[in-house]
Amino acid sequence: MTLKIGYSKRNNYDNLTSVVVEDSKSVIDLASSTERRITKVKNLKQGNFKEFDAYPLILAFTILTKTDPAPDSNAKKLRVGFTAYFKNLASTNLPEQNLGAMFFLTKQDKNGIRNAVFGLDIQADDPFNVNNTNVGFQNRITVGFTTVFSL
Repeated sequence: MTLKIGYSKRNNYDNLTSVVVEDSKSVIDLASSTERRITKVKNLKQGNFKEFDAYPLILAFTILTKTDPAPDSNAKKLRVGFTAYFKNLASTNLPEQNLGAMFFLTKQDKNGIRNAVFGLDIQADDPFNVNNTNVGFQNRITVGFTTVFSL
């Protein structure tokens, strides 16, 4: 079991509206009748920028697979492990919550160490709809796959 508690200084920069400003200037060379256009592009953010305090909390529970002795026939078998977790960023401005589970298959190498070879991650962003996004729960679910192999 893992418990992490912390303090973080955050801001809302990523949530501000993006604005692109273009400034163009045309110059015509009368001798050669060539027109040159000079354009300056600036990417800006628009809105009220805020900095605020946040308190991250992570609670995780992991079940690891056991290691088998090398001559045992079970040493070559794939074993299942999992991690269930809850991440919360407590803040008055931008609270964030994630709830998820990771399932993985492990294979034991010749040194007796089990390594993950395939994983499945299922995560729900804002599972309790704290931010009132009016997005259905099924649209806040993320599914990911991972694998590891040696070359």
